[in-house]
Amino acid sequence: IVSLLLSHGAKPNLLHLSSVTALMYAASTPNLPTVKALVEAGADVNLRHDQGGSAVIEACTGGHVDIVEYLISKGAKYDDKDTDGVSTLQSAAAQGHMEVVEHLLNIERKKGGQAAVTAWINLYSASGGTLIMFAAGGRNVPLVKMLIDNGAKVNDLVEGAPEYLNKLAEQIKAGKEDVEDHKDGITALHVAAIGGD
Repeated sequence: IVSLLLSHGAKPNLLHLSSVTALMYAASTPNLPTVKALVEAGADVNLRHDQGGSAVIEACTGGHVDIVEYLISKGAKYDDKDTDGVSTLQSAAAQGHMEVVEHLLNIERKKGGQAAVTAWINLYSASGGTLIMFAAGGRNVPLVKMLIDNGAKVNDLVEGAPEYLNKLAEQIKAGKEDVEDHKDGITALHVAAIGGD
């Protein structure tokens, strides 16, 4: 259906009210042919929705390594981040998608060696979470072990960036109901225990 619509003039970069594109939706599904059809029709692989996410972040969250590889080959940034500073790597780890995490770490390893991999693993998002915390939330034991083997710091504490905490405070003040229950000072161990693991 996507190819038919495109062949009749459907515009692949049109945004809906939250700035989501057809490519972002397609990247979140396990349908590489649809992603390819959209990109070949001119879909911009680096457009962002209102939360700063992109097609490659959606593919990482969905665990679709073939789509991640394809989007990167078409110019998507493998180390992309959304407006909360959550990276492609953290998005994949939060859902327990080890194959995607391994693919992204291999790209980083080829660029900068093991030291670069260890540094990326230990970067904080704006909410203060690190990759091992996201992975602990994703409840994938082999993934957590792999991160530890690659230098993840297991005792780092969550400390939200001031602009992130201000954003949450403004959401609460505005009466938004699904605001993150943020907790500074927790570690990957706390996250794992919350999940019962």
